[in-house]
Amino acid sequence: HDMKQLELQRLKAEALKIPPKIRVFSFLMLMCFLMMYMMVIIFEIIRSLGGMF
Repeated sequence: HDMKQLELQRLKAEALKIPPKIRVFSFLMLMCFLMMYMMVIIFEIIRSLGGMF
């Protein structure tokens, strides 16, 4: 149990060490990735709908 607490605190300390800029950057990268993913899905749906008509 103690080890788990220590591990959690160590992880929190590591997370705090990361500069906010990098966190924002990784968040933006994730958002861009999700946007591209959504675009592909929407494109595929439209294409399959187009094939039906």
